[in-house]
Amino acid sequence: MAWTFSYHDVHTVTSVNGQTWTMATIVPPPGLHPTLIRATNATAALSINQYVLRQDGPTNNNKQIMVVNVLVGNTTNSSTTVAAVDTNITGYHIQATSSSHSPAGYVVDSTVEVTWSDASTFCAYGTRPSAAAPAIAFVTDATIAAACALIGAPWLAGLFAPLIGYAIDTGQLCGQGPPTMPPITSDDLLEDASSRLSSLLATYWYSVCECVPGTPPPTAYVPPALTQPSDWPPAPTYTCNPADLCATLTLMLKRLDQLSVGLNNVNQLATLIQRYGTPFATVTSTVHAGLTGAGTFAISRVAGFRVAVTSLPPGRQLEGTPPYNWNVGWLSVADATHMLQEKRLSQTDFEWVVDGLQLADHFSYWLYPGVTMTVTELRAEP
Repeated sequence: MAWTFSYHDVHTVTSVNGQTWTMATIVPPPGLHPTLIRATNATAALSINQYVLRQDGPTNNNKQIMVVNVLVGNTTNSSTTVAAVDTNITGYHIQATSSSHSPAGYVVDSTVEVTWSDASTFCAYGTRPSAAAPAIAFVTDATIAAACALIGAPWLAGLFAPLIGYAIDTGQLCGQGPPTMPPITSDDLLEDASSRLSSLLATYWYSVCECVPGTPPPTAYVPPALTQPSDWPPAPTYTCNPADLCATLTLMLKRLDQLSVGLNNVNQLATLIQRYGTPFATVTSTVHAGLTGAGTFAISRVAGFRVAVTSLPPGRQLEGTPPYNWNVGWLSVADATHMLQEKRLSQTDFEWVVDGLQLADHFSYWLYPGVTMTVTELRAEP
């Protein structure tokens, strides 16, 4: 996708030795970046007329992005040399400068075209790890700070703290353009470390990757423009008293002891899960009493059911401990489209814990005439 802005300007020079003025201000469609500037003079320049595309915004306001000069004898010229556009810009403007040989009253009749393109035009010859990038880059506190500062979002560093020590394969990361930066909200700070990885890679790309050089020089990718959420908390601070280093070391040892206890608990829980599946305690919840015939009721994220047959016609039990109820009824759980599990109703009192029950959204039953049943929903203990 490309978008071209064209502007025709007729300007009368009022002072000698060159004069600078703003021809036009531009706000291109979002997601596009400048790739070409082209200028045409209807009147030949006496020496050099210059046209500059500059960025507007709180970051490096008025920074030069592209420039084109129209020389003596040339009525048209173009340029594709592009400086990196900073984040958080609000738009662009075209600045014109007349020749230093133009006398007062000289008319500059010119047209300037600027083309913006999408990311498909960036790094036209491919991408690669930069010369300074190692084959495997370890994430450290320092590299996080540097990468976030490079894209103009130093506040983002706190999001990546749990990923310190993570190893990045720069050959794989830099084998293509930068990953898409996902939306950033303060809720991301509550997610686990793995959920933050895509944001980290989208940030690190600009620190360790570059365009493969070529002629003409390729256009570099522009870092994403990020706005700090209004409810983003300040980074935590840690104090250290040089006069009492023992106190700091003691606190560190306490934290290590706490970490050791936590890891031991995790190991014990992992052992239980491996041997017995996911263990949990349950508490009773909604009670469905007096069920007869056939029916269905809605459920949501229950852990199981406590089933009690409260009325049973005579002659429908066989010997056993407990007695076996034959041809009494059926139970099933299902999601919106498929049955997940079913069970023959063969005991008077029992608990039914079903694998994958968290996916079910309704409970169904069929009971033999004369059978009455109570079903109590069980939920995992908070």
